[in-house]
Amino acid sequence: MLIWNFQSERRHNPRFRTNEDAIVVLKSHPATMGKLIDISMEGLSFRYIHSLERLDQTRMLDIFLSKGGFYLGRAEFTAVSNAKISDFVRRFSVQFKGLRRGQRSRLEKFIEDHTIYSASHTGFE
Repeated sequence: MLIWNFQSERRHNPRFRTNEDAIVVLKSHPATMGKLIDISMEGLSFRYIHSLERLDQTRMLDIFLSKGGFYLGRAEFTAVSNAKISDFVRRFSVQFKGLRRGQRSRLEKFIEDHTIYSASHTGFE
């Protein structure tokens, strides 16, 4: 079990940056794919190229490591924000909801093995 001694201003769990490229795929029509910015046991944010898809139509996502070796599928979420980073890039933040025990275990393992803690990371790099 993970134990963190970090303090977070608004969140119950600290946010972590990946130390490898991780991809988030929303189960939208068509699917929306982006690069993971940060993640916690409560949720994540990722950046994606904005087009005309309607992200409010989906509530499921998958997480992959680009080098393989990790997959978390069909994680249910609630949208928190969809902020503009530039003319074509947006940051989509979600909160997980109703993760099954196996999904929570995989998420915890992902955070242990593939992330670094960053208290000051803003996600706009």
